[in-house]
Amino acid sequence: MQQPWQSPQLDADLLSRFEAGPERGGVILNDGSLVEMTNFGDEDDVCVLDPMELLGVEDRMVATWHTHPTTSAALSGMDWDTFTGWPDLLHCIVGIDGVRWYAVKGSAVVNA
Repeated sequence: MQQPWQSPQLDADLLSRFEAGPERGGVILNDGSLVEMTNFGDEDDVCVLDPMELLGVEDRMVATWHTHPTTSAALSGMDWDTFTGWPDLLHCIVGIDGVRWYAVKGSAVVNA
């Protein structure tokens, strides 16, 4: 059975968040809702989600997402660190080449 967050519509919604400028990011909830959150990153190519915004949704999160406005959706070192900190979630990067999904398996981050 397909989950609400595994849909062409969700990928289209994620692509609609892709734009020039600083990275954008947020979470995806278990009902498939895409929630954008404040980026506290101090550089345009860093996405750090506001921990206070996470408090109200953390029990319904199934995935994180963020954009790479100037690069591909390939995993960066910072992405690896962030994703392994949330091993039970899926993770999505939206880059100039589209949407790519990742999962944490043991100590590795792999394509989901």
